[in-house]
Amino acid sequence: VAVPMMPDHGHGTPINAIVTPLAEPGRYEITPVNLFMTGYWETTIDVTLAGGEQDSLMFGFCVE
Repeated sequence: VAVPMMPDHGHGTPINAIVTPLAEPGRYEITPVNLFMTGYWETTIDVTLAGGEQDSLMFGFCVE
């Protein structure tokens, strides 16, 4: 699951991103990522492995 958010504005995007596994193991495509405003964004990615273990990561970036 991938969730883009604009914490300064308290909202995400109106379009849900879809995570698709690619042919190479461990690689995925996330589309569409609708970053419709300039400013600071944070994207959280939640991962669930086949064995049920879960983890998440967040990365922040600016759209100019």
